[in-house]
Amino acid sequence: MPKYPVDTSGSNFSSLPEPTPGSLRQLDPDPVVHGRAAELAALRENLERDGVALLCGPPGTGKTTLALRLAHSVADRFRGGQLCADLSALSMDDVLASFIRALTHDRVQLWASRRAQLREVLGTRRVLFVLDNVSKGHDLALFRNVIATSRERLGGVVLGPMSPEDSLTLLRTHLGSRVDFEPEAARAFVKACHGLPLALVVAAGFARLRTTATLTALVEEIPAERGDVHDAFAWAYQQLSPDDRRVFRLLGDGFEREFSITALNALAGGDVRPSRNRLLALHLLENAPGDRITMHSLLREYAQSLTPREPEALGRLLDHYLSVADVETENAVAAVFVADDERRLALASALVDEMSVRVQEAAVEAARARENRAAEAVALAHLGHAWFDRGNLEEAERCHTEALEFHREPRALTGLANVYLESGGLEEAEALFKEVLAVRIASGDAAGEARALLSLGRTTGDIRYYEQARDICERIGDVVRLGRAYNGMGNVHQSAGSYEDAINCYALALQAFVDGLCLVNMGHAQLAAFGSSAAFTWYERAAEHAVRLRDKGLLADAARSLNAAGFVEEALRRMRQAEQLYLTAEDESP
Repeated sequence: MPKYPVDTSGSNFSSLPEPTPGSLRQLDPDPVVHGRAAELAALRENLERDGVALLCGPPGTGKTTLALRLAHSVADRFRGGQLCADLSALSMDDVLASFIRALTHDRVQLWASRRAQLREVLGTRRVLFVLDNVSKGHDLALFRNVIATSRERLGGVVLGPMSPEDSLTLLRTHLGSRVDFEPEAARAFVKACHGLPLALVVAAGFARLRTTATLTALVEEIPAERGDVHDAFAWAYQQLSPDDRRVFRLLGDGFEREFSITALNALAGGDVRPSRNRLLALHLLENAPGDRITMHSLLREYAQSLTPREPEALGRLLDHYLSVADVETENAVAAVFVADDERRLALASALVDEMSVRVQEAAVEAARARENRAAEAVALAHLGHAWFDRGNLEEAERCHTEALEFHREPRALTGLANVYLESGGLEEAEALFKEVLAVRIASGDAAGEARALLSLGRTTGDIRYYEQARDICERIGDVVRLGRAYNGMGNVHQSAGSYEDAINCYALALQAFVDGLCLVNMGHAQLAAFGSSAAFTWYERAAEHAVRLRDKGLLADAARSLNAAGFVEEALRRMRQAEQLYLTAEDESP
């Protein structure tokens, strides 16, 4: 049965009294909006050009507030009225009925076609409609002039998190001078709200109740005040199918900033691309570069609060990152800190080349927890190498020495030898590298034998070690270390003043593997043999190679070499590039 009385005989609007005064002015009070100037300008332009200003985004980003601000800013252009409705609570038929009654009278008879009736009721009147929570199936064109919000990905202007500066301004409107008295704590406060206006308003509300508490103390309590924020997310969650809800819940067990579909499939234990696409459509996931996806941290926090949980899902995800640690390095590093001890050791071992102090410290703790002395020695050796990479020879020596106290671990022997070599202890370094060489030969580890020979060549300057390493690398097909062997041979020749022999060795090294340091060395040899013009090309090639690899140390070396060769202007340009790399680098602090 129809919900309202229906009149199919035609229009009866002329016989009805005028609408109740104020019934055509349904806008809530004009809100104060901080920031969002670009978004407001784009929405206003869309409304003027197309008659539709559509604003999309995840829950809690302030879509309704911004839509209301826009409506107030243009209300004087719509003297026929401003009508509002929330489509999360009403059907479109109910909304059309309420608009028709607002434009006519409560006793109006409704037609079978509400759309046709609304068009006739409107006539030439300029009325602004404001619709919250529209969805894919809603036709906005029939409203002529409409401001609409949606949690679905429908186009229009997409609203994301607020900037830290706008967040601080919003916080100041709620807390006043407390923000200025504790500027650092205020920044931590807005950071804990992750750029979500709703979260910030909720957190500011409980802060206003705690007038004698410092913001520093209140920051720790923000997660406990998430109830209203989670309520805003719950509506979107309830719109999902059971399968999509499961995937959303599982995302709470993730830890990545950005992740691939293969990682999501591993987490869920199957192909969940359709669910991923639906979550993207509802702004519960966001696109990230490289066809990857990301989830807002507060949505992930909400997902973690939902039941049922699947404890085995995290294990599947950790196993995935263990298998792809060489290409998914950033996420594999993050996995270390949520993994069990066994997986933590395996991940740390796979991430040795990352030279991460935090990762290897976690591995040492895991080995000790399992009372595995051999694994502890390996982890200590890796930790020593990480400290050495940061120039902290004291910590590096401590780690390697501790490892060697209960296991003659070759990696610890090598690390301690490198410490001695760096600090001028050539004899001690040579003895340790020879011990490593003996271990590698005894175990039949040809690659390890080549590495030890290269280290001995570097320590002693004896070209025979490099030649032996060259022969092994040619036999096993290790082109990287073959290049290093030829580079070492070139260094020996250059030290002896045999520049043509050095140039030949460097050419063979670069033929095997292009290495930035070898390019610089080739430049040095060319400079000594043929002058600065010949060296310029090689220093420039080294600089370009460094830029591609974002290797700030190599770029600085190339710049210094250019300067020494007399190319001051080019050296300054390259040094400025190196400075930018240093300024933007995300190196881990020791």
